Amino acid sequence: MSKFCPLPWNHLFVRANKKVFPCCNTNIVYSEFDETIEKTANAEVFNKFRREFLDNPNKLPKACWQCEVIEKTNKKSLREISTSKFPKLNLEAAQRMTKIDGSVRNFKLERLDIRSSNLCNYKCRFCGIISSNSWLKDHKALGHEVEDAYDAKTGISEFNLPWEDLKTHLPYAKQIKLAGGEPVMMAGTYQLLEELIAIGNTDVTINLITNASVITYGKKNIIDLLKKFKKVVIMLSVDAIGLQHEWLRSGKQDWPKVKGIIDEYTTICKQNNMSLLFHTGVTWMNMWHLEKFIKEYPSHKFIFNTVTDPKIYSLTNYDRKQVKKAKKHYHNLYRITKDSRYHEIEKILIVTCQENINEVFDKQEFIRTTTILDKSRNQSFVKAFPEHARIING
Repeated sequence: MSKFCPLPWNHLFVRANKKVFPCCNTNIVYSEFDETIEKTANAEVFNKFRREFLDNPNKLPKACWQCEVIEKTNKKSLREISTSKFPKLNLEAAQRMTKIDGSVRNFKLERLDIRSSNLCNYKCRFCGIISSNSWLKDHKALGHEVEDAYDAKTGISEFNLPWEDLKTHLPYAKQIKLAGGEPVMMAGTYQLLEELIAIGNTDVTINLITNASVITYGKKNIIDLLKKFKKVVIMLSVDAIGLQHEWLRSGKQDWPKVKGIIDEYTTICKQNNMSLLFHTGVTWMNMWHLEKFIKEYPSHKFIFNTVTDPKIYSLTNYDRKQVKKAKKHYHNLYRITKDSRYHEIEKILIVTCQENINEVFDKQEFIRTTTILDKSRNQSFVKAFPEHARIING
């Protein structure tokens, strides 16, 4: 069966530090932005990546391991979703438009995943300065150097695609993913949406990934612009509720505020026929709290993703017996309730057990990191996750 993916032929994932990837599911294949979108898309590393798909169409390249893992759970991977989203861009079409060296003739940016800034009011535990300037202090506290791409005082990194060049691609855009940082706080988010509206391309699907802590930027409300588009998917990056949310995501006592904004988004999406779902990371820390989260939002949809980095938070490096215990728990919940969300969590835990790698949980590094961050943020891992207190307390 063909393992073709259209994204290397019509998509770029652009970070604020000017690094560009063929998609957000690989951190191995990347290049620096080079003058124009088309020139960047035809960087040597991307050309080589495309040749891997064409030369061995029945096997995913090594860089595509995340999609491979997802597909083993019988969930739709980004590759499979993209294949159905762009049916005309199949293996045969890619062969026709690709030169011998792997470069693409007349590259058109149909799908764009853009993180124009790392500006963010959150500092999620499994994030870092690359996606949140709020991490600056803690980045230093953990002993990391601050690269030149980040402002030494604010931690902000910004890169806007050359605007005139980008505008030539926007008429072809079919899907745009806005993330960050926190995209609702970024001026570039509004500029891009306003340009799409101005040129009449409101058929493009807009995917907004937000931490659900803000809904306005100055006098602008993000919903006022999103209402103009025919298909909008709002994904709320929330991994738990209450104290566990605050420890994992915000680094502050803000769950009541977030809960209110989640309710606001829920009402707005119902009124405007927009899709709303939770974009939830699964770690060994919150695996026992997902049941409570689901019960808090019984009618909401969820996308569950396995957190693989940093490794100290990854399920694949954690105690296999504990993961199997959680798997059994969610299996029983699904058997009793028939709630497919529990089944999705179970499948993640099943694959985690199957894919359990040779590396073991680095307890000392977890304690070091957690002790530094808890002190910096005036938080307590033991209070947030008492079921895991033995890791810290021995």
